[in-house]
Amino acid sequence: MRAYRAAGLIGGIALLCIGIIAAGFMWLSGGLQRNVAQDAFAPLGDALFGSGANRVCDIGDAGYRTVGASPRYTAYYLAPNRPRAERDLLAAAASDGFSLEPVRLPNRTVVAAYRSVQSAADGRSAHGVLDVEVYQRATVPLKCAGSHGSRTEKVAGNAALVVVTLTEPPRPAGP
Repeated sequence: MRAYRAAGLIGGIALLCIGIIAAGFMWLSGGLQRNVAQDAFAPLGDALFGSGANRVCDIGDAGYRTVGASPRYTAYYLAPNRPRAERDLLAAAASDGFSLEPVRLPNRTVVAAYRSVQSAADGRSAHGVLDVEVYQRATVPLKCAGSHGSRTEKVAGNAALVVVTLTEPPRPAGP
């Protein structure tokens, strides 16, 4: 009887140690860290939702995997009305401190693209870099987190797929 108790106690201690080690690895790899880019994105997502757009999927990285990594967050929205979604997003970005300028991309399926103006010496604005791509009448590859995985989204008519990526400045190396 004592042998069974001792074996159970040793097994319980082993499981506890494995759990602590697994949690430590998750903590070090950023799995348990908040993504500041995702948090900062919230007002922009609210603006798109307010214009009638629905989030298709998203993906992000808290930036803790390597020293100097940048937290980033990308969200894909399907908007029924491109002009309204674009207008509302640009207004929300401006009120959040991002100065967006149109950019030309080599991808012909992108009908509009914007990037935040780089103002600091290191090429980043105070809030990070905001990139916006708008697609219409195209099949767009998506890179989504979780069960959504990589897939494509077909955009037709006046609808638009709005891809918004917010990249925060790299996190400083800590002790």
